[in-house]
Amino acid sequence: MVEDISINQKAAEYLIKYKDFIADEATQIHWSKNPEWNERFGEIGKKKCREDALYHLRHLTESVRASSPLLYYKYLEWSRTLLKGLRIDENDLNEFLISITESLPLKGEEATVVHVRSQLENGRNHLMSVPYNDEFSFLPKKEPLATLARNYLDFMLAIKRRESCEIILNSVNNGTSIRDIYLGVFEPVQHEIGLLWQTNKISVATEHYATATTQWVMSQLYPMIFSETEPENRVIAASVGGELHEIGIRMVADLFEVSGWDSMFLGASVPPEGLLSAIEEFEPHVLALSVTIPFHLSLLTDMIAKVREKYPAQRLPILVGGQPFNQDKELWRSFGVQAYASNAESAVKEANKIIGI
Repeated sequence: MVEDISINQKAAEYLIKYKDFIADEATQIHWSKNPEWNERFGEIGKKKCREDALYHLRHLTESVRASSPLLYYKYLEWSRTLLKGLRIDENDLNEFLISITESLPLKGEEATVVHVRSQLENGRNHLMSVPYNDEFSFLPKKEPLATLARNYLDFMLAIKRRESCEIILNSVNNGTSIRDIYLGVFEPVQHEIGLLWQTNKISVATEHYATATTQWVMSQLYPMIFSETEPENRVIAASVGGELHEIGIRMVADLFEVSGWDSMFLGASVPPEGLLSAIEEFEPHVLALSVTIPFHLSLLTDMIAKVREKYPAQRLPILVGGQPFNQDKELWRSFGVQAYASNAESAVKEANKIIGI
């Protein structure tokens, strides 16, 4: 195990050191295999190819640093879906991975280069073994939430914010619990919005509009969520790193409120010093941290280390969640935290277990 961690750390350092060289070489090699692209895409396309190579290398780096091949495999699946939405042949991704492999400089230890090469090869093999599912949807299939979620999504895509809000408020007034609205409508619809963008069916502007609309609709429910009584248990919820999507951790904070907790929602990009000040002021029973993008995992490690310097696990249990942890269900165990939650409902259940209720 020690040897595995060592080789993975060396591989991550190698990728960080040579990322620009690899991106340049991979772009040149990939472009030379497709000379017609010069006329079709020009220099702008070539620049974009290099950016894609760097983005790819960042994900590979975090995967090997975390000793989690699953993170890399899931990124490749995501990339394949994105390319299909852009009507780019699936084989292009495979060829791109070959170009990156051919670009690895033999300047480090041979074992390190061999290890990186094997990760790339394993990724290609994984892609070939997992069939693409173009019928996949995050929307619920059981009524009555299936119809409500579909109608809510349709109103947002039609840029009808008022109607989006009205059907949610009407549903709550007719007896649908706020918990069901969050877990059966907001959560799956936000995932569906992300999938629609990924498959090039909506623009990034529409995706941002839909997210902003859901945040606005959530705010209309707050008078029904927040209790006038003082809850006994407290939680701080925050996203780590330069996360642009804070809606997931906001849902977590709101579900804690619905479940009788007092929550302090700090949002995205909270600095360690700010988090420590909030902990001192709010004195939470649980700290919930979220990461959406795998290459922010190193920032999470640093954040946890700073918290632990001041607050041992006995005084402040830490709960983590977010996309990387959903992709690799065992990943959380390497961060020295007390629990992992797959969604907002799971976060509340795990927090209740931690404090013994």
